Amino acid sequence: MQRKTKKIIIIFIELVIIIALFVYFGFVIAQDYDKFASTLSRITVPFFCGLILIQVAKHGVGSVEWLILLRQAGSKRSFFTLFTARLTGFAISYLTPSLYLGGEPARAAVLNDPSITYKKALASVILDKYIELFTKLPCIITGFALLIIILKPEFFVIFISTLFIVFFVSLFIFLLIKLFKDKSFLNKFFKVLLRPLLKVRPRTAVKVIMIVKEFQTDISTIIKEKKAFYLASVVGFVISLIEVFQSYYIISFLYPTGYSPLMILIFSFIIYFSSLIFSLIPYPTPGGLGPVEGVYVIFFTLFGMFRADGLLYSLILRMGQSVSISGGLINLFLRRVFKKRDKVV
Repeated sequence: MQRKTKKIIIIFIELVIIIALFVYFGFVIAQDYDKFASTLSRITVPFFCGLILIQVAKHGVGSVEWLILLRQAGSKRSFFTLFTARLTGFAISYLTPSLYLGGEPARAAVLNDPSITYKKALASVILDKYIELFTKLPCIITGFALLIIILKPEFFVIFISTLFIVFFVSLFIFLLIKLFKDKSFLNKFFKVLLRPLLKVRPRTAVKVIMIVKEFQTDISTIIKEKKAFYLASVVGFVISLIEVFQSYYIISFLYPTGYSPLMILIFSFIIYFSSLIFSLIPYPTPGGLGPVEGVYVIFFTLFGMFRADGLLYSLILRMGQSVSISGGLINLFLRRVFKKRDKVV
């Protein structure tokens, strides 16, 4: 009963915060309504097609990265199958409390490859996600450095932020080294982690250890060829560059005059850094609707731009992402329809 009451209170607080955010957004739009309306009226079919092409390029390159890993796992699935499975994973991740994580099991399930096990497919997805996050670090660090140079915050803020960045960079590098050098690293790590559970629930702990052991074996098989892993990493870095270009494309549209291409590029890296960091935080709304807009409004205001442009940036970004989400959900729906039809036949 106490847990239920606590949950109700948390939901109530989240709703109050979200409602307050949307009231504030309404106030922002009302203040800059003319600019908001005129910017939206400038959206043309060619510009929207550009948004779609960026999304296709992002997921297309991402599918190539996954394809490289899956070939090491023994999968023979086509590029198109991987592309549609990736869209489905993206759609589910986007609609869950975390913007960036959550759709991995669905992506592995939609792959539906008889030549490899589901667990091996899931291992490839998790490794793909790890590489994608790791290869974003150069652009994240660039965005962070530019933010520090421009805003010149207090030393304490710089110190704490730098520690945060260094911690994550070190963690990624540590995991990378351990995965290559010690094939039983994950198994050893979870055995230490699950020692308290072994005393309370030994059967559950043993099951988890067995799953981790199998996962470690699958990961070791996939990264057996270092060249393939390095190639996938290069492709992953290209994805982050496409995402930075996406920011550049939208900001250039918002500010056709007044800012040099270099300033827009600098701001694109900063927005990329902020959006990625905040996208890893779980939100109570699908796609982080509300809190994410708040982040963009804050950053646009910090740089002396219109607050409404933060909302416009988010709206245009979501317009492009909605195409990928729609494609992923349609793919999921069609697979279920064909699966039911095959059962009837």
